[in-house]
Amino acid sequence: QTFENNKIEGSSFLDLLGNMSRQKILQAYELMKKESLRVESALALAEKALEDFRKDNDVVNLDDQRRALIGQKSKLEEELHGAQRLQREKKSDIHGVKEALSKHPEFQEIQIPIEDNQLLINYKNTLLGLEISLANALAELTPQHPKVKEIQNQIDHTKASIEKEVTKAFVSHLSTQYFDSLVTKYYDTEIQIVSLKARETILTAQIKDITKVLNDIPNKETELGRLNRNVDSLRSSYTVL
Repeated sequence: QTFENNKIEGSSFLDLLGNMSRQKILQAYELMKKESLRVESALALAEKALEDFRKDNDVVNLDDQRRALIGQKSKLEEELHGAQRLQREKKSDIHGVKEALSKHPEFQEIQIPIEDNQLLINYKNTLLGLEISLANALAELTPQHPKVKEIQNQIDHTKASIEKEVTKAFVSHLSTQYFDSLVTKYYDTEIQIVSLKARETILTAQIKDITKVLNDIPNKETELGRLNRNVDSLRSSYTVL
């Protein structure tokens, strides 16, 4: 009797242990299921954040991007130095033309020196702004676009005004072919200097933009590394689960 009672009590105890184990297993399973869903959701968000960062920052290969930008910057700097050199040469040409004009026997210069002619200065400043506007417009539009044609017409009109003002600045009682050629060369060179200055302004802005992008690459590398590590960590956790 006593043996039978002990047997029943032992069986009940084992059943109790079994029920407790099943309960814990179910609880553990539910916890793992919840954690799996949490990690899966976090992984999806992390992968999207990585994809968005690559897309928004045009990131494919930062090393290739850095090399390409350095190449572009070097080319632009070479063009800039060329434009600056030509400006110096053209300014020297202006001095030479003016000196040749002053030696012309019939030459007279109006009372206001041409360098101080405010109207001519205004025309050159207007031309500079128009040349820059044209370059910016052509970066997005075709030469046949109405906006581009309008700017080009304004440029042509301003150049004609510069030509007229320079011609007025030099007076000769006896105009000769040589004298007229010097005047023509003077206003042509003035216009070329303005165009070169516009080119210098545009190139300087482009170099500044590229330099900024280059300087931002280390920050991009840091953020890209962080995002990649986050994705790798979550993938690893999800695989384990």
